Amino acid sequence: MKCCDILNSYKRGDLNRLAKNKIANYAGLPVEILRDELSKALTTYDYVKRNIQFRKPPGYTILDIIVHQNKCSVPIQNIKSLVQKETSNVIEEAKSADGLKEDKQYDLYGKMLKTAWDYQEDLLAPEANLLTALREYLDITLSEHRLLEARLPNFRFSENSFKREIEHFANAGIIFTYGPSYVVPEEIVERIKEVWGIELDPAVYQRLLDYLTTSQLSSALARLDLSKSGSKEAKIKRILDKGIDPSNLLGSLTASDLKIIARNTKCPHKARKDELIPTIISHVKRGEDIKQTPEPPKPERELRVVTDEAFKEALSRLWDFQLAQILAKKKLRISGTKNQKIERLANSRYSLKTILDNLNVNELTSLCRLYHLAPRGRKSEIVGRIVEHFQDYQIKRSTATPKELFSIYDDLSKQNKNAYRDIGIDDKNISIATITVDFERATRYIFESVFRLTVKPQTPGREEPDGIIKEDKIILYDCKTVLSPPYELPISHRDRFSRYIKDQYDKLEPHAKTALKCFIIVAHSFTDRIENKIKQMKVEPYIPFCLVTARDLKLIAEKWLEEQKGKTLPTSALIFQGRYTLSEFKKKLI
Repeated sequence: MKCCDILNSYKRGDLNRLAKNKIANYAGLPVEILRDELSKALTTYDYVKRNIQFRKPPGYTILDIIVHQNKCSVPIQNIKSLVQKETSNVIEEAKSADGLKEDKQYDLYGKMLKTAWDYQEDLLAPEANLLTALREYLDITLSEHRLLEARLPNFRFSENSFKREIEHFANAGIIFTYGPSYVVPEEIVERIKEVWGIELDPAVYQRLLDYLTTSQLSSALARLDLSKSGSKEAKIKRILDKGIDPSNLLGSLTASDLKIIARNTKCPHKARKDELIPTIISHVKRGEDIKQTPEPPKPERELRVVTDEAFKEALSRLWDFQLAQILAKKKLRISGTKNQKIERLANSRYSLKTILDNLNVNELTSLCRLYHLAPRGRKSEIVGRIVEHFQDYQIKRSTATPKELFSIYDDLSKQNKNAYRDIGIDDKNISIATITVDFERATRYIFESVFRLTVKPQTPGREEPDGIIKEDKIILYDCKTVLSPPYELPISHRDRFSRYIKDQYDKLEPHAKTALKCFIIVAHSFTDRIENKIKQMKVEPYIPFCLVTARDLKLIAEKWLEEQKGKTLPTSALIFQGRYTLSEFKKKLI
């Protein structure tokens, strides 16, 4: 929590008491200005250092506990017991000497520490400065200093000393009362850590060390005269236990090693080693190394004023090399057959107008002649005329009956035009768009004529699913033919299906919205990753996605005709999450 946020909850009288001896002429300042001035004055390094250094016990313990709590906040009723417990723990650790096992002159430092505290039972600033210099000279860490200090009589907890330190920090504006808790503002926490020489919190330091290789850790430990044995985890633990500052550790590495660490942490590179070390530390401290780079927003799908079938029909008149050129300009894969190129463009985000804009005037003029359209006018007029033509374009379906199409249903799902010969139809003029329409006709035949369900087909020219089953429950379905199975559910289809569901949901009356139960996708087969893609879809409201292959749907229809001919299939038999097979269908009917 920021200092200004806490001060916003303080009344004028509380602000005046806090500003006394800190802000000149505070009584005449407007309250907003007074809050701003206090926020600035209380959060400077020099002010914080002056008010936390050389404090008697348990001053350090109080601040250490609050600073390392979640949100730097501790309930007022809990702080005393926490300080008592921590004080006892440190005293016990000091007695065991577990944290004082290095080959250092602990006795000398301990004697100097006792002498300084014995004089007037206080630690004066000159004495503290001398102790700091001695501690650095003897390489005594701050944690070791605390253990040696804990051996002194005045380190023991007392009510008076606890009350004295709490009042001091509260009056100084280091600790704030906020609701039922003591809080240290974020800015003051940073200053406290600077005064204490804490460059990184333990968890953040651990993260930085994880970026170092085992070899780099060994080199650093060797240069710091520490054992370099053990696993990477053991080396990291040793560094943390010894209290080695991040700057000292990084300083023991070569400039080349630092550049590797900077690259791994996504830190800006600096030419000089002395500039790179603080840059890396600051970068990791701010969490920039783990900050997720936001994905660039996905380009929106261009509005298509023609149906998918009409879109494919329009592209079918282009030459293969023209399709490849358009794909290349749009940075899409150009390999594959002509039909695969058409499918790729149909699944892209581009509108028919955008695709036609990639052709020159002569190519557009040739298209106009194929479509029996007037070829005159500027390029934009010709493109507009072609798009308008396909807005109302009705795909020519084959002469096959729905029942005949049902017999070649699986072949239709994989765009096998040769299958038309099996039902006595010449496949010479059969296009992809015709196969797609016939697959939709056969699917509608299954739902209407075999299952005896009421189906509302797609309205020509509108963005709707291929069919909407309307009984006691509402089920949407869409049919997808794929030249090269399996069906992969491209992102354009994911977005479209989400829109279908939302649009249908919005059209329903409030009392009928719960009737929307399922979305069925019918295709030849499905990629192994399709379930994960469905999970990533942002569908509102959420409804199950039933994935059924053309082969399974045909088997289910044949099973129903065989056993329940003439009866209406319960819509509950079609509501399913995941891959729906004949065996799953049989379970539904038990």
